[in-house]
Amino acid sequence: MQKKHHKKKIIITVCAVLCVHVLFFSDVFSETESVTINATVPAICGNGVTEGDEECDEGAQNGGAVCSAICQNVVDNGGGGGDAGGGDAGGGDAGGGDAGGGDAGGGDAGGGDAGGGDAGGGDAGGGDAGGGAGGQENNGGGEFVPQGVIAIQDIDLWAKEKTIKINTQDRTPSVLFAQTLIIEIREDSIPDSELLDSLVINDGGVIKRFTFRQTDSRYYTQIQNLRLGENIFTITAYYNQGGRKETTLLIQGNPYGQVTDGEAVVAGVNVTLYEIVGGNEIIVDATKYHQQNPTQTNPNGIYGFIVPNGRYKIVA
Repeated sequence: MQKKHHKKKIIITVCAVLCVHVLFFSDVFSETESVTINATVPAICGNGVTEGDEECDEGAQNGGAVCSAICQNVVDNGGGGGDAGGGDAGGGDAGGGDAGGGDAGGGDAGGGDAGGGDAGGGDAGGGDAGGGAGGQENNGGGEFVPQGVIAIQDIDLWAKEKTIKINTQDRTPSVLFAQTLIIEIREDSIPDSELLDSLVINDGGVIKRFTFRQTDSRYYTQIQNLRLGENIFTITAYYNQGGRKETTLLIQGNPYGQVTDGEAVVAGVNVTLYEIVGGNEIIVDATKYHQQNPTQTNPNGIYGFIVPNGRYKIVA
């Protein structure tokens, strides 16, 4: 009598933020892929991770995915599209796969940005072109009219106790949900800051006041328990002569990975993240980002990484 062997499937989630040496695009992304336990991740072209039989994968640079011709099951037939306006910053879809233009900003099936795609690089609810988030003016009926609004690129976002900076320059930032993020704004980036009375943020109906830190002249506060999906925050500057200005900030909360065996979740699976440095595979020291590597799936089969972006390999 032969025994039936069931292959377990694992959903890999990697979250990262672009390193300073990469010139184009920046974001935090969530990449989900299905692989077999005890195997490496299959090659996904252009996600900035060397996987499977790939010799290299430089991610979304120069309008397309470098090394795309050697990706498994990928024919480089023009590409050049992907997520118009930014791709996934070393982990996404910017060119290099879908013939003639990628997914029009949606994310490639089987390896896309799991809810964090750039939707064509448009203004996701705001105003700053290409930024995915923008400012909205609201004078509030006061006689004083502030000169401009707080620009999205002047808002600093930090994850993992300020060990990873999330870039807001190019598109809507995204990160694994349920995170606590720190928001900082320089005093000199606030229009008419000398007349500012208070700075607050509306976090899902909860109004929080920013605290001013004199040591570095910054206003700061925290966003706690980021929700899955689109999170909309309104930052309002109130002035002592009655006027006010608002800036809308969008942050995408992405899902974690999960290990499953058929319909059942699998707990206690070890997952190890390696960084490719000079052709060598080095286990990432995740302790400096307040995480463990290797990590294990929790009782619900769930896990995820948040690390600085680079060239990585995942082994489960």
